[in-house]
Amino acid sequence: MFLSIFAIIATNFFLIVKKPLPVSYEIVTSSLFSHFNEISLRLITFLILLFALLLFSKKNPSKFYTFLTLPWLFYLSNQSPAAIFLLILATFFLLAKQSLPYLVLTIVFSFIYLNQIQEIKSFLPNFQPQNLAISVIERQRHSPSNLSRKLTYNKLTHTTNLVFNHSISFFDFEQWSSPRDSYELIKLSSLPPKNNPLLLFSWQIPIIFIGLLTKKPGKKLLTLASFGLFFYFLFDKKYLGNTSFLVLPLTLDAYYNGLTQLTRKVKLTKLVFIALSLISILIYLSSYHNHPEKYFSTDLIYHQKIASWLRNSGTKYENIVITNRFGPTETFIPYYYKENNVVFRNLQPKDITNTNSIYIGLSGEFIGEGKNTDSALFPTNLTLLGKIIGEDEVVFEHGKEIWIVKPN
Repeated sequence: MFLSIFAIIATNFFLIVKKPLPVSYEIVTSSLFSHFNEISLRLITFLILLFALLLFSKKNPSKFYTFLTLPWLFYLSNQSPAAIFLLILATFFLLAKQSLPYLVLTIVFSFIYLNQIQEIKSFLPNFQPQNLAISVIERQRHSPSNLSRKLTYNKLTHTTNLVFNHSISFFDFEQWSSPRDSYELIKLSSLPPKNNPLLLFSWQIPIIFIGLLTKKPGKKLLTLASFGLFFYFLFDKKYLGNTSFLVLPLTLDAYYNGLTQLTRKVKLTKLVFIALSLISILIYLSSYHNHPEKYFSTDLIYHQKIASWLRNSGTKYENIVITNRFGPTETFIPYYYKENNVVFRNLQPKDITNTNSIYIGLSGEFIGEGKNTDSALFPTNLTLLGKIIGEDEVVFEHGKEIWIVKPN
C-alpha cells in the first residue's frame, strides 16, 4: 500500500516538472496564481491536495490511497488551484465541531470563484423570458394543432423540461468516464467540446453506487454534495468537473465504503483493486502529461508551445509579432514569456514584410484563408523558422498549424 502511494505521488511530481501542462484562462488571469510559473503552481497545489486528502482520510493509509486514485482530483490540481483551496475549507467543515463558519465560507467563496471564471458559461440565460419565448415558438411550429401547441409547448412546460433535463444530465456517466469518446462523436458536428476532463474510471462508478447504497452518507457530506449539485445546475453541463467539486467529498467517501463492502465479501478484491487502481492512475497521468491534446483545447497547447519556442529562440530577435486571432494570445503568452519584444495583432499576408521581425501565426494568415492552408505551397518570400502542429482548427479555414516565419 505504501509503495503504491509513493509511486503515485512520485510519478505525479516527476511529470509536473518534466512534462508541464498548459495553463487555463483561470490561472493566467488570476491576480494570485499568475505570479507562479506553471511548474511551481502545480507543485504547491498538489501538496495542498495531499494535505486535504490526509485530513479527510484521518491518516488512514487505505483511505488515503483510495482517494488518491480518482482522476478528478488530479484534474482540479492542474487546472483549478482555487478549487483545491476550497476543498481544504470543505474538509475543515466536515471535521470541525463548530462547522457552520467553515460551511458558510466554503459556499460563499465557491460561488465567488465560479462566477469569476470567464471561460465557464452560465446555464441561467436559458430561463430568460426572451430565450424561452424563442424556444417555445420554434417548438410550436412542429405541433399539428393549436390546442396541442398550447398544452404541450408553453413557457411552463419548456422551463420544467429544461430543469429536468439539466438535472439528470449530472448522471451522464459517459461524460465522467469517457469524455474522449464523447468528444470524437460530437466532433463530427464541427462543435468540438474540448477540455472535457476524465473524472472517474468507468469501473469506479459502480463501486461508488455500492457505497451509496450500503452505507447512508453523513449529513455534512450530503450538505456539501447538495451545494455541489446546485452549482452544477447554474452552469453548462460541459463544466461539471469545475463546478461540482463540492460533490467530491461524498464521492470519495462512497468510493471507499463501496470498496470496503467488496473486500469483506471477496478477499482477493483488495489486491485486485490495488493493482487495477495503481495501473489505471499511472497510465492516466502518463497520458495526461504526454498527450495533452487529448485533454486540452488546441489553443491552450498553442500558447504553451509558442512560449516554449520563444524561451529557446525568441531572445535572438528584437521584434516578434504574434497573432491575436485566437486565445487571447496577449493574455496567455506573457504568462509564459516575460520579455518585452513581443507585440500582438491580426496578421495578413500583405503585412508580413518587415525583415527585422519574425511573425508567429496560423498558416492561413500567411497564405490566405482556405481549406488546405497547412499543405499549400509555402510563400517564397518567407523563411520558415519553426512549425507547431495542432489537432483542431482554432479559426475556421486558417489551418491547424502555427508557422514561425521571417521575411526574406
